[in-house]
Amino acid sequence: MVCPWCQRVENPECPQCNLAKNFGLKLSPPIPPQTTLPKTNPNQPNNSGKKQPPSEQSINSAKEKLKSKSKFSAKRNKRNNELKAFFKNLPTNPKEFIEFLENIKVGLSKKLTSEEIDNLCQAK
Repeated sequence: MVCPWCQRVENPECPQCNLAKNFGLKLSPPIPPQTTLPKTNPNQPNNSGKKQPPSEQSINSAKEKLKSKSKFSAKRNKRNNELKAFFKNLPTNPKEFIEFLENIKVGLSKKLTSEEIDNLCQAK
């Protein structure tokens, strides 16, 4: 029988093959992870090929990642106010987006992936 994990016949290096051989067990294929498909509204047009503007959830996620975690309230309040103003007027260019974040704090843009930045730039 072919091992479903290593795709070989009784491979001595495969722990699953050894386990089956030593204990006289029958090899069974691994259980694939369950995947759930997103629920779609049949009345809503499917725009899978187009980039969607960032959802409120992605904006809130970015705000949470970028907010200050400083123990000093003055520093924390200053950055949070700068971010609030930044998110009211999001740049449409990823380079400008990164520049604005770096002006708030050096290295702040590294807290977001380039994919997240591109998604947030689609807001306008």
